[in-house]
Amino acid sequence: MTLAVKAKVVVELGTGVGYSTDAFLTALRLTDGILYSVDINLGEPIKGTIERLKGETRVVFILGDSREVGKNWDKGNIDLLLCDSDHHPLHVLAELEIWGKFNPKLILIHDTLNSDGQWGHLYKIVKEYTESKGRIFYNLDIPYGLGVIA
Repeated sequence: MTLAVKAKVVVELGTGVGYSTDAFLTALRLTDGILYSVDINLGEPIKGTIERLKGETRVVFILGDSREVGKNWDKGNIDLLLCDSDHHPLHVLAELEIWGKFNPKLILIHDTLNSDGQWGHLYKIVKEYTESKGRIFYNLDIPYGLGVIA
């Protein structure tokens, strides 16, 4: 998806062990872009991810609450947003409202499925947000679910 939108600026909310970080970096090397990876977790696994990618010029790690970082964002519009931090529906809705102001071409929402494989509260709130903004919402039925807002 990074390549499809020729992303120059990607924001990842929730770094974790860095699986999506690595995928974004692979694509951003081709698009000559940069990744801003935001996580509130100061312990493992993010410390290991930061150490492993030390010296990588295409990633900027920002330690902090995704909502507060978004409220203070001063780097302009973004091309791609991944919401994969706190999965509480109201937290995700706040992220969408705050980060949506930076006009992402695509927004990805991880974990839209409940543990039983059913669409849950997160799916419903993202769908409602998307409809209120006049955007298109796809939900991929992959492990844990992946919402895509275009």
